[in-house]
Amino acid sequence: MNEITNPFTGPGVGELYARARPRFHASVIERVTKLLEIRSPLSRAADVGCGTGMSSIALAAIAKRVLALDVSPDMLRHAEPHPAVGYAIGAAESLPIASDSVDLVTVSAAIHWFSQSAFFAESHRVLHSGGRLVIYDNAPTGRIQDLGAFPPDFVQRLLERHPMVPSNPRFQFDENRAPEFR
Repeated sequence: MNEITNPFTGPGVGELYARARPRFHASVIERVTKLLEIRSPLSRAADVGCGTGMSSIALAAIAKRVLALDVSPDMLRHAEPHPAVGYAIGAAESLPIASDSVDLVTVSAAIHWFSQSAFFAESHRVLHSGGRLVIYDNAPTGRIQDLGAFPPDFVQRLLERHPMVPSNPRFQFDENRAPEFR
């Protein structure tokens, strides 16, 4: 199998990403808090593939300490500082985290760049017993919650102007795999 080149590791990408990435992470973390019934702040969480830290800062709303990891030094250079977030270089396949040390591991819009089998093994290693792994992403589905489907011509024009990035063939999302997160 050919290796997938991650386009987010190059120079100059971090600044563009920080300016242009949609900020949806806080609403996802609110939903995660309800779904996982988190009633008090977690001691420690890890955000893997954190990019410029948007997801990490959102995660700090429910964790006292967040370790935010990315393989791209340029992304981390453009990460927004936060007192509860510590940024570090780290690969998903060999997390620089002690075994049995975190309550929650999150991945936002990055799982398709990882070797999933290695990442899942690492997540299992670093999570406390009963810890959780949350993987989330955003993509246009042609629907808005509570409003229903967009008109077909709108979706066609949207996708012509803004084509979806091809998925890594190692990871194909199946929305039926996690129906409880709808």
